[in-house]
Amino acid sequence: MAKRIGRIELPFTDGFYLSRSKPQSSKICVNWQPNDNTQATLSGSNLYASPGLSEVLDGLDGIGRGSHSFNGVLYTVNGEKLYRIDRTVNPDGGESYSPVDVADIPGSGRVIFASTAGQLVIVEPDIRAYVYDGATLTDLYGVTNVMTPIRDVIQINSFFLFCQTGTNWLFHSALNDGKIYAALDRWQVTQIPETIGLINFRGQAYIMGEYSTVPFVGRASNQFAFQVIPNGIIDCGLAGTHAKTLFRGSFVFLGSGENAEQQVWLMSGAYPQTISTEPLDYLIQNESRESIQTSFMMRHSQDGAEFLCFRIGDYCFVYDLVVGRWHERRSRIPFGDDFLDTPWRVNSITQIYNKVFVTDSADSILGVIDDLSATEYGINLHRKVRTQPFMNMGIRQRVWAIEAYFDVGYSDEESLQLRWSDDGGFTWSNWISRPLGAVGEYGRRVVFDRLGAFPNTRMLEFVYTGINPASFNKLLANVT
Repeated sequence: MAKRIGRIELPFTDGFYLSRSKPQSSKICVNWQPNDNTQATLSGSNLYASPGLSEVLDGLDGIGRGSHSFNGVLYTVNGEKLYRIDRTVNPDGGESYSPVDVADIPGSGRVIFASTAGQLVIVEPDIRAYVYDGATLTDLYGVTNVMTPIRDVIQINSFFLFCQTGTNWLFHSALNDGKIYAALDRWQVTQIPETIGLINFRGQAYIMGEYSTVPFVGRASNQFAFQVIPNGIIDCGLAGTHAKTLFRGSFVFLGSGENAEQQVWLMSGAYPQTISTEPLDYLIQNESRESIQTSFMMRHSQDGAEFLCFRIGDYCFVYDLVVGRWHERRSRIPFGDDFLDTPWRVNSITQIYNKVFVTDSADSILGVIDDLSATEYGINLHRKVRTQPFMNMGIRQRVWAIEAYFDVGYSDEESLQLRWSDDGGFTWSNWISRPLGAVGEYGRRVVFDRLGAFPNTRMLEFVYTGINPASFNKLLANVT
């Protein structure tokens, strides 16, 4: 009789790493976020359930096109309306929110915001732009010396700095006044043929072309208020106007140099460093040009983590700067009598009022990212994680049992499901289900037994579709 040896711990918290060779690695991590534990705990790393979404307001004009904090108040563009979201603290200490229809913003595309203490600029790239002063909305396309069409805008040193669509021309407003423009307050960036986007980082304006980036710094002048930083050109540019964001004292963007493939870059010191992995780069390269140009990035912090959300094609990848790993987020949208599986439905993120507000890509909802909810607007999330191949020095092993250390004791109707594949995910076994314990049954063990012999290429996939806490803390196997 074979002798049973001690239990081994299986790695499963590496996040997303779907190799182009599926038997090599088909690791996915959907709606679970990897976490590293800095103190002595049950395991060195685990998976926390990504937070849910809770509704704050419904019935806005349409889907979310963007949001921004202006003078301590939340503003959103939903459908063709600009809303101010007023907050009220009730006598019981609770909060309520009410939308105020501020102005019409025609169109359907994503918008870019920039603001000073007194004005808010709204740009739909290549189509229209406005400035709002708290009382009136002015169409910038009718203002003298504004170089239209406008592709992007930032606020820097109390100027609104713009780039003109399809050219390498920059121009800026008067100091603290986005309604006034002078004929000489413009500059042609000769180092790049066309400006794709702008970003303000540490008081410097980064003018991003397709293959290179030119940093500008402020200067005292009665004409154009910025000048190129000598020898500061970066040989990496921007793929799409929305594919960039500030990120924890730095900024991140999707881009490349000339004759190079698109990657996700994090500005580190004076030069960017790639944070995308080979599998993510491979997926990016197989997206269409239109998909890359319409990709976008968002950011937010929560529970000590710093998240970059990167939406491209049919994916929403999330990078946690603290643990340095990617995971994927997906949503389920009502569709007839069923649900449609889509990338994460969030269209913009703004942190204000000590909450993380989100607009929606599928509905006229304003919501918040909610740690205490495991659903999105009452819809169950499907959480999925897949392990690396069960390799042990090329030796086929007999697995007596797999035990998942999972949050249990919340509902006798919920279960954790397991299936496996020996060919990288082309074919799968039937599902095996294990209950997660009745209410209060916190000692329930989640054990999958009688699994037989495991070849070296076997990978495991776990799925949870319930609404209760779903931390996945450890994975052990009994083998001989």
